[in-house]
Amino acid sequence: MTLSITLRNKIREKLGRVSNQTLYVSIRKKAREQHTTDHDLALLLIAIDLDIDVRKRQFNVPPYKLELLENHIQQSHRIPVGSPPEWGQVTRGKKRKQKTHLLSFSSDLQIVDNLLPEQLLNEAEKMARVYPMTYVFENSVRNYVRGKLEKYGPNWFDLKSNNKIKQKVRERIEKEKKNKWHGKRNLHPIFYTDMEELATVIAANYSDFADDFPNPNWATSKIEEVTMSRNAIAHHNPLEQDDIDRLRVNLRDWIKQISSPMAT
Repeated sequence: MTLSITLRNKIREKLGRVSNQTLYVSIRKKAREQHTTDHDLALLLIAIDLDIDVRKRQFNVPPYKLELLENHIQQSHRIPVGSPPEWGQVTRGKKRKQKTHLLSFSSDLQIVDNLLPEQLLNEAEKMARVYPMTYVFENSVRNYVRGKLEKYGPNWFDLKSNNKIKQKVRERIEKEKKNKWHGKRNLHPIFYTDMEELATVIAANYSDFADDFPNPNWATSKIEEVTMSRNAIAHHNPLEQDDIDRLRVNLRDWIKQISSPMAT
């Protein structure tokens, strides 16, 4: 969760000074009930149920989170107890005019909320900042593996990969050849491997990488953790903040571990 501890403490107080663990259980329950993966949104919904004005400056809720909350309330036709009309409540037979959300990727590609719900646009905006981390991690693993194994000559990939990986790579290359209209990845087969296959290559040839890692499982465990987040993003699913934080730590650890020490 990214929301302030001040807001969380206020909610805990309203709930009878419950523990952080009990609050987290309530948040997960609310998230399931409201069909959302955003725990911040679930926390805000709990606050609204408790008649807490989350717009107060002391709670420091980001504006885009407030917009997400308002949109969720409007879409679910949910009128919280004690909430003001600004939270989507219908008054005198008229609905408050919704603010148009604009998500701009470039000067010639802009998305507005009549194409996607506000929540999905907010998630897209958030994930656009996360994707570069998985891109850098995955390609740095490829570059690292290639740099370590090229000493075996131009056919190092065939020598150091198992038959299953080589077969998968051949299938991907052949499929790509049939789609001539689309740009190609790269001439080298390493760019047709996925994260799990890269982990297999490292594990199978660990003696070539041993000097860089504290133990045989270090690299593969990092790759496995990042792969989970990478696959979620690749299938256009949002990550929770805990997963984003973990991804950032894994990328930082990986970079530190494989980087050559600076000369003194």
